[in-house]
Amino acid sequence: MAVQLPASAGTKASSGNSLPNDYNDAGVYEGNDSIKTLDVYIINNGTLLTPARYSGETLKRVGNLVYPASAIEATEGTATAYVVLNAKEELGTTIPADEELIEIENLNYTATVDNGKVLDFITMTGRSKSPTAIHANIAKDEVEAEGSVVNQIKVAVDRLVSRVIVTKSSTLTTSAALKGAFSEISYAIAQGTKKVYLHKQPEYEGFAYGFLPTTSTYISDAATYYVYDDLFAATKTEVVVKPADFKTLAGKFLYENTHEYGIEDTSAYKKGNTAYVLIRTKFTPDPAALNGGTLASDGTFFVGGSDGLYYSNARAAVDAGNTTVRKYDGGKVLYYAWLNPDNVAVPYNSPVVRNNIYHINITGFKKMGVNWNPLFPETPGVENPSNPDPKPKTEIPTDPADPTGPKTEIPEPGNPVKPTDPLTVDETWLSVDVTVLPWTVHSYDIELAY
Repeated sequence: MAVQLPASAGTKASSGNSLPNDYNDAGVYEGNDSIKTLDVYIINNGTLLTPARYSGETLKRVGNLVYPASAIEATEGTATAYVVLNAKEELGTTIPADEELIEIENLNYTATVDNGKVLDFITMTGRSKSPTAIHANIAKDEVEAEGSVVNQIKVAVDRLVSRVIVTKSSTLTTSAALKGAFSEISYAIAQGTKKVYLHKQPEYEGFAYGFLPTTSTYISDAATYYVYDDLFAATKTEVVVKPADFKTLAGKFLYENTHEYGIEDTSAYKKGNTAYVLIRTKFTPDPAALNGGTLASDGTFFVGGSDGLYYSNARAAVDAGNTTVRKYDGGKVLYYAWLNPDNVAVPYNSPVVRNNIYHINITGFKKMGVNWNPLFPETPGVENPSNPDPKPKTEIPTDPADPTGPKTEIPEPGNPVKPTDPLTVDETWLSVDVTVLPWTVHSYDIELAY
């Protein structure tokens, strides 16, 4: 048996139009895969041979091929093979079902080995495309000889996981409308799926393929389908300047998220069911553009809902005639980026498929981003929300002469990010490049704006 480690997810076509293309293709990165175990299930003339696990000395690797170190005894006829590399579970007694859904925990991790190299331990699965002819009277030594292909079953495997890499250009462009400076750029990923099919499905359907969020079902059901853990990471992941070999950056793992492809608004990809990258950054307004006095020590500022000007305090914004005010706590500004947009400027479809690397390179900022994250399933208005980027509450003294007296809450402007909306927006707020490698990298530049 020869197991071909993955080189491409092969998503160039889909008869069901779920995936019309690989967008933003940037070539192949073969990765740093380490293989600990090989589980083999073989059907020989209609009978399942005893499943076997190979590891250590019973497993050998030559380039991108992995072999059992010794031949597998079979009888003349045909054989079909199913394999699992770096299996999460113990070796089973039956072949894992094609449609088996598994939880994503422990399907991938990275580890540093003795020589300091960081390796990926990723579960991979595959099956032979058609029965292989098994010939009689072939000696064991002949099968095991170096380079022999006699009675060899060939199986190509795919990694169950995808990876996200985010970088930035050494010089970031900023539109003239943004009077200030950006700093402390970090990123988190969200809305990868909680489960994954053990084997790639015929039309690339993933877990939650049919979930089309409404306002209520996003709040009630999204957390049953999607992962939001990275939004809560205690240590923020810095966005680094794009190196020459950006493809080797560690990035972050997530699992495939696909829906039915559609033209423009007919697409089933919506903000509330599509994997996204949340870009967090800090914006410091230019003193000359700041109204109402000195900027707060923590960097908090306000933007008038009517005039769009920067204010150091909410009272100044209201006194200037704004009936709504957007508060940027600590100067934090949020932007969104889709991982595999069909059109970077006007995206409607953004499939995330196993065995792909999605690279986003930030090139600049076009417009002020949002001040909280509505793409997190929570009940609006609930006290102590669990959202790590919650909607700020802006209050001012009802009587300016009595700063410790009763408070009046100033409403936020309308929310421009709704889970039920298509991926595209009327204006581009973020400038990016995107590429994809299988381990295709999908990479694109993005100028941050929304």
